[in-house]
Amino acid sequence: MNERTNKPSRPVVVGFGSVPGGTGCTTLAIHAATYAARQGLHALAISIDPSADMLRRLGCDEPRIDDHWTKEKRLKLAFVPPEPHVYDVVDYLPNLGFGGKVGNPEIIFLDMGPGVISEHVVRADFWVVPIQDSRSLESIEQRTFPQGISQTLFVLSRMSINTSRRLRQSREYLQAVNREQAQLFHTDVPSSGLLRRTASECKTIWELTSSSLTTRKVEWFCRELLGKVDREMDAIFQTEDDALIDKAFAICARDGNTPSSPGPLPSDDV
Repeated sequence: MNERTNKPSRPVVVGFGSVPGGTGCTTLAIHAATYAARQGLHALAISIDPSADMLRRLGCDEPRIDDHWTKEKRLKLAFVPPEPHVYDVVDYLPNLGFGGKVGNPEIIFLDMGPGVISEHVVRADFWVVPIQDSRSLESIEQRTFPQGISQTLFVLSRMSINTSRRLRQSREYLQAVNREQAQLFHTDVPSSGLLRRTASECKTIWELTSSSLTTRKVEWFCRELLGKVDREMDAIFQTEDDALIDKAFAICARDGNTPSSPGPLPSDDV
């Protein structure tokens, strides 16, 4: 039952994966799942990766990797071994053993290992695909990246500012992608020692610091993602943004420096 609408609903499935490894999928999945739970959504994070790295980094002890457990009030975690018959994780939920504990999650986050992406097809409404280097670009050119049923969402990850700017200006690397089903995030994921610490210390970035630029960028990414995959959260974020804009205009008007009304934001369609 969807707690916000009191209606039965199928959870939204958001997968993180790329053919080349080391692009930051697990880091993004961990933070997106944590952020969603802290926004009040009933979230379920599933590791479909032989290493179960996502669960370890979220604090799961080795003996409990094959179990299900709760990280935060609204964040449940589980491991699903990569098997050919696991195509739809929503249909697979009864096999996880949660029973009434998990209920019907509103959103599911999948973390897929690079080898699993190549060998198994798993259904997801949205796939988040990090673009990091020439291996990522080759995967896009060859169309070997995972593709979402609704959309595929690309994010520039851990690359220099100049490279990121050049790729955003050209976008030639995305010519092979269906423009109606692909989007590029406004927010880049920075190459940051702080993010590397989250992996080595098995913590989210919010547990390390709340005041860094990297923390803000991770939050911007999570917020943008949640707005893209959940219409109700998008409406909430839009209301919050409108309130901030109105407040800014009121301050400017009070100071006698009222700016002109902002025009429409540029589209982020690929």
